[in-house]
Amino acid sequence: MALRAAGIPDEDPCIAKAIAWLKDHHQADRAPGFDEQAAQPWGLGLRFYYAHVISRVLPGLPVELPPQGEDGSFRNPVNFVKEDDPLIATAFALYVMAR
Repeated sequence: MALRAAGIPDEDPCIAKAIAWLKDHHQADRAPGFDEQAAQPWGLGLRFYYAHVISRVLPGLPVELPPQGEDGSFRNPVNFVKEDDPLIATAFALYVMAR
């Protein structure tokens, strides 16, 4: 998305490489590219942000979100970037589901 926002056309080799990396490293339940053996699981902490972005860039890839709460909201049990806030997580989840 950042490359596209910067005005780089989809035909540019940079876009093709980025899309290939995303396809090769996609994980339905977490943001790829983080060392999950580290003390803090950033891939899980960025779950909703990643789901939102990947659903815009490559909408055909599967995405798994945590279960919806009884009140209808979503939240991430990993609170690194405020995804435990239902206002943030639910907004991303609704966008993902609409895609």
